[in-house]
Amino acid sequence: MQRRSDGWHLELVAFGGGKSHADEQVATLGSFKELHQMPVQGNGWVRREFGLSLDSKGGHEHLPIHVTTLAYGAAERDDFVPDLSSADGVLQVESGDLAIDARVATIVDLALSKRLGSPPRIVERATGGAVKDPLRDLVKRAVKALKAGELLEFWKQSARNAEAAHDAEVFGPLTKEKILAQPEGDVVAFLLRLVQARGRRAIASGRVPTAEAFERCMSARWQRLLAVNALEMLVGDDGVAALFGAPGGRAMEREEVTAALAGLKRIGAAKKAAIIERSLVVAREARLWEGNANDTAAKVLEELSDRFYAVDDEPLRMRLEEDIRGAPDDFTLGAYED
Repeated sequence: MQRRSDGWHLELVAFGGGKSHADEQVATLGSFKELHQMPVQGNGWVRREFGLSLDSKGGHEHLPIHVTTLAYGAAERDDFVPDLSSADGVLQVESGDLAIDARVATIVDLALSKRLGSPPRIVERATGGAVKDPLRDLVKRAVKALKAGELLEFWKQSARNAEAAHDAEVFGPLTKEKILAQPEGDVVAFLLRLVQARGRRAIASGRVPTAEAFERCMSARWQRLLAVNALEMLVGDDGVAALFGAPGGRAMEREEVTAALAGLKRIGAAKKAAIIERSLVVAREARLWEGNANDTAAKVLEELSDRFYAVDDEPLRMRLEEDIRGAPDDFTLGAYED
């Protein structure tokens, strides 16, 4: 199960032992539409995918529910069981051979018990080649579990596990040892590359709608790191005045400026933090955050911009790196909250 921008997604698996053709039986149901022209083939198995959508009225939290059924054809092995690590429910089409069906049921039970987050074991069995009623009951049970919140932790832990595996493959395991092994001066850039890549994947998968939403999912330490980095780039390019644009045209929202200010204080950049606090007072008195123009305030902010970068004993990148190296566990993969 996943929540994406277009609704909730449930994944069901239909298969059978022996020579059962679960895919052909699901294909006869008019309510399920085949999603791809060509089946997926693996090592000794073939799979077709079918979709069923429940509109927002029958959905959850005013979002539609999309049900994908992965239906397998006859496999080479009589006791073949597909990957169930992400399955929200399973339909076992019985072959009629009691020994094979019992062996398959045991394997299914074991596989479902290994899923992350301890979701409920939602299993239906179809006998005599009739899958319509068991599949309908399976959908009902899975939707009920979704609405009761019984699948949420399963989805969250599965997503985290998949992200960690991908990041480990691309960047190596992101542990404190990995962070501390980065060359001096490269730690901040390394972490920013990683979090940007992770954010792009979260948006592409539909788990979050925007980069801003992804950043809000992260721990406070990560948010401060990003805010301080964004503030440094913004002030460097356009001066302190760039922080106080009119509503709807701001490069940084008030909350982001507040987070950046907290980050400056945390990493020991007290002088630069004081300059930003002074600029906040100027902007508030001149009502710059409301979109007003004020020539006197603009000159003061320009002077504060010069003072901000005249403070050369508080280089932000180096202060950030020192902060990260001082508490690397706060920036490992486990520090993400998405």
